[in-house]
Amino acid sequence: MSSKTDAVSTAKSGGTKAPSSTASGRPVLKNLTRARVPRAGLIGVSMAIVGAVTWKVLVSDRHKDHFTSFYKSFDPERDYARMKASGVFKSLEGVERPAWLSEYEVNKINQNELLLSMVIFFIAFLIAVVSNKHDKHLAASFPYLCSPFSLVP
Repeated sequence: MSSKTDAVSTAKSGGTKAPSSTASGRPVLKNLTRARVPRAGLIGVSMAIVGAVTWKVLVSDRHKDHFTSFYKSFDPERDYARMKASGVFKSLEGVERPAWLSEYEVNKINQNELLLSMVIFFIAFLIAVVSNKHDKHLAASFPYLCSPFSLVP
């Protein structure tokens, strides 16, 4: 009789009630994991998203704002002069800056230009390897690049 009252109360409330037990009083275990995993997965994913957004807004954005506000007014030369005057660099007293370091900074190659020249060289090298696929000397000197083209018999 209790199962009828449960069904009637469920119908009156407008919702569907998943049976937690059968008419004999035994729990329903068939497909229990299949029924619970999607809901638990949605809850877990939503909690992870909420946590990630909260961390970004409350922690990461604040750190980024602090760093940007610090570096807007930061003068590294003034900071270096302050540290040098206070004696932080005791090991560097009397040591001059090497000449090669100044030349390096003046003649520093732009990293983008260097990368571009390396890419152009690599493409030219691949064209040379493909166009000379029967050249055994080239194949012998670069076996790791030439082996897919079966240059060495």
